[in-house]
Amino acid sequence: MEITVTEIRAAADGAEALLTLDIVSGEKSQRIRGSITAAMLSELGFGLRREAFAIDRETCERVLHFMKLTAAIKKGLSLLAFSRNTARTMKRKLVQKGFSDEIAREASAYLVGHGYIDEQSDAELAVENMAKRSLYGPNRIKSALYAKGFPEDVIRAALAETELDFEEICLARLRRLGIDPTDPETKKKLVSKLGYYGFTYEQIRGAIARYREEE
Repeated sequence: MEITVTEIRAAADGAEALLTLDIVSGEKSQRIRGSITAAMLSELGFGLRREAFAIDRETCERVLHFMKLTAAIKKGLSLLAFSRNTARTMKRKLVQKGFSDEIAREASAYLVGHGYIDEQSDAELAVENMAKRSLYGPNRIKSALYAKGFPEDVIRAALAETELDFEEICLARLRRLGIDPTDPETKKKLVSKLGYYGFTYEQIRGAIARYREEE
């Protein structure tokens, strides 16, 4: 098998390089074109050149891997233009787009490593939005963030960093429910409802006490 890089030229204003490979095996020949990032080109030890040169099969496999990885990264960037993603959800979406598990995982890691996906910042913003807009307690928020693909350590850190008063948020939810916490017959139902929205027993007890004080 003869493998030849017939051309390497700059693309995407120098951020990428477009490579052309000719692979000849007996009477069969194949031409492959694809782009890789400038960093990947440097890792291969190639420079921009128009003259052809031969490479071995192992190097060819690396080039093809980098082409697939670059394509996955670019697809990931296009997905991020429409919505935020965690590394886990990005990997799943890339697999759905036809990329292998390995390529999807590497592309997701690249997007995290280069700051395109900022799970901690996104988790902190989600905590604030769900608490203030949806009046959710920490347990409901934790479950929602996990379902969105956030890692447990990121969720814990986001909840630990927040300065939100969940007892106050619980009080706002209590008012929205319109259930009288001073009535013994409805109090149990109220506690169950507030627990459903993710508030702890301590937060519920504190919210009910503040409601009574205000009344």
